[in-house]
Amino acid sequence: MKTLVKSVLSFLKQTVSFIGLLLRLLYHKGFSNPFKTRYEGTVAVLANGPSLKDVISRVQTDAEFQGVDFIVLNYFAFEDVFFSIKPKHYCLADPMFFRDSFRKQDAQRLFSILQERVNWAMNIYIPRVALKDFQSFSRLTNSHIQIIPLNTDEYAGYESLRFTFYQKGLSMPRPQTVANMAIYVGINSGYSQVNLYGVEHTFLDSLCVNGDNQLCNRDKHFYDKGEVQLKPIIKTDSLDEVWKIGDYLMAIAWMFKSHDMLSAYAKYKGVQVLNCTKGSMIDSYKRKR
Repeated sequence: MKTLVKSVLSFLKQTVSFIGLLLRLLYHKGFSNPFKTRYEGTVAVLANGPSLKDVISRVQTDAEFQGVDFIVLNYFAFEDVFFSIKPKHYCLADPMFFRDSFRKQDAQRLFSILQERVNWAMNIYIPRVALKDFQSFSRLTNSHIQIIPLNTDEYAGYESLRFTFYQKGLSMPRPQTVANMAIYVGINSGYSQVNLYGVEHTFLDSLCVNGDNQLCNRDKHFYDKGEVQLKPIIKTDSLDEVWKIGDYLMAIAWMFKSHDMLSAYAKYKGVQVLNCTKGSMIDSYKRKR
């Protein structure tokens, strides 16, 4: 009897969650599959970890990258190599690209580059819920650029339908970091292999709390010049709010959980995701040795 009651309660919970997801999709007009164009072969995700500095130095010459498409993230367009490799895909997930933040000047510089200097076909992927904000904040009108809004809602409902919703672009694993979004884009765009570079995800290595009870770390990126200083971890949509350690660790946990979900989805789709980042903390994908 107890087993039956649990099954019924579980079914009811899934049904309510599923209806909630459908209502959110209806509200955001998100029932169309955003992935219209299909690609093939291999795509390389170039994330922002410090190891990407070594990758960039050989991305135009090594056979490893010949005939490979690219997905780039965040401020990659600041690098000269951006104009040489002409990536087909660009992912932006952080709120600092949709509204005012402490990095507004950097965001506006990025939009200026994309508007004035991109002369090849390129897709920019953003959360669907931020589409109007992004359009007004970026003011991008470059005809070479197609803005593709993604349904970033987590799947909720009957587990048997999870991958169907992912495949049709109706839902995705939580994009806790833009790298999660980029991998999902690679899988759903038709590529048979997605190679990951610069995804160290070593966010916990230098984590500490200073004398002012501020959570701090050294957030290292490939574009950093010189030694990176230990400093408070500011929420990106705030000018002065520092993460609480409990909230930060929960966010990090969701980021790794999303990688697990993406790994399972890639296997379902027959796509190989290969982690080519030395020292990466991600344990979800096969590693290049």
